[in-house]
Amino acid sequence: MAASNAKAQQPAKPAKPMLQYEIRGKKGEGTFSEVLTGELPDGTFCAVKRMKAEFKSWEQVNQLREVQALRRLNPHPNIIDMLSVNYDPATRRLDLVCELMEMNIYERIKGRKHHLPEELVKSYTFQLCKALDHMHRNGIFHRDVKPENVLIRDEFSSWRISAHAGEFTPNRRLPSTSRPGGTALPSAF
Repeated sequence: MAASNAKAQQPAKPAKPMLQYEIRGKKGEGTFSEVLTGELPDGTFCAVKRMKAEFKSWEQVNQLREVQALRRLNPHPNIIDMLSVNYDPATRRLDLVCELMEMNIYERIKGRKHHLPEELVKSYTFQLCKALDHMHRNGIFHRDVKPENVLIRDEFSSWRISAHAGEFTPNRRLPSTSRPGGTALPSAF
């Protein structure tokens, strides 16, 4: 009896082992986190989203909307891949290890003298719609879609939509408009 009680009271741990990495630089900073460049043991680079808040337990980490949303949405070709959730109880630090993208759409278009090619804009728009459709079908609504949150690997390849704390909310009967073929789209489209 005592062994089963002790097992039930142990803190929740990650489903897979935490990835090890070395920090190589800083990419940016926001209100709730900073984004660092990390290098994995195999030499590939990753993005490390280091949360500024301290976390008391794995349970608190697992309750974060961002963690829950990315676990639910991955894998998808147009949503940033979360490779690992790294939590250190000694320092109370939380790092979300994700695939590294080169830039966001805002960085891609700012200061340009010429418009992006129409076919590229169509491709980006189509990929954004696929990502949002996947989110909505999985009961998640992204509340902060903007150029800074649309990440691209390079000029002509696919992009991913990123996630930040507070951007996701459970999808509770979004207002929708009926579309031919039975598809419902949020009225904001």
